[in-house]
Amino acid sequence: MIPASGTPDLPALARGDETAWTELVRMFGPRLLAVARGLLRDDAAAEDCVQSAYLQALRNFAGFEGRSAVGTWLHRIVVNAALVVLRSRRRKPEEPIEPLLPVFDRSGYRAAVGPVARDPEELAGRAEATEILRSAIDLLPESYRTVLVLRDLEEMENQDVATLLGDTPNAVKVRLHRARSALKTLVEMPKAEIRISRVSEVCRWVLGAPARAVPLVITCRQFEDFIMDFLEGSLAPVHRRRFEMHLRTCRECRQYLMRYRATLAMAHAAGAADPTAAVPRALLRAIAGALGDKKADPLAGER
Repeated sequence: MIPASGTPDLPALARGDETAWTELVRMFGPRLLAVARGLLRDDAAAEDCVQSAYLQALRNFAGFEGRSAVGTWLHRIVVNAALVVLRSRRRKPEEPIEPLLPVFDRSGYRAAVGPVARDPEELAGRAEATEILRSAIDLLPESYRTVLVLRDLEEMENQDVATLLGDTPNAVKVRLHRARSALKTLVEMPKAEIRISRVSEVCRWVLGAPARAVPLVITCRQFEDFIMDFLEGSLAPVHRRRFEMHLRTCRECRQYLMRYRATLAMAHAAGAADPTAAVPRALLRAIAGALGDKKADPLAGER
């Protein structure tokens, strides 16, 4: 969401004061550009989206009832405008996300994926972490990237995201978990593509369960299904006990969860980062031009 960044002069905005609107652009413009850029992956499209949102806000400011902060109101307009653009682009199927997700053998145990180039735990806190994370987010399939940006970077509520996307909260939750898992893979960037051969899969099916020193209460696949509720503190006590027991006895899932958490922390940090992008001059000119047109029309304030 848009953080507090000064106090807009609402009466001056309502009067169409150019100085007040210019300040509003400078106040929230960089953050709104970051939001649109995260959803659209295109700087020019993001600028057009934010300009359209500000002009829409200018035309409809008389209807602003103050139930939320101006920044929150603008944020919602920008998100809606970006989603309209995304829907207009959907002319071909998006890339499948499955190659970026964890692999399980037939017995439900997690298959090792080999060495990685970057460990999210070690990367967190470094200066380049945000840039690496945003580049990884850009590689996510669109429907998953959209959910992740809105939930983890913009910290919108699950129900609000579901309403915006015309989906159910549960569908959003499932897609978010898959997006986070895929993002973890993209951040790690495996040194070499590792494919599980038919032979190794059969061997793991035969040897996987007996090789465990301690029988597992739940499989790694079931553990995966519980991760979201565990992190949100909503996992039922009986499942939580099974989850924690599995965590203690399964090294692969323990490592996976640590890296998953580190990737999620990086996403939250990237969302909270203060954008430094300059406000496009075209946006300032568009606002000034719209204000000039409004003042030149004697009936503008009555519409």
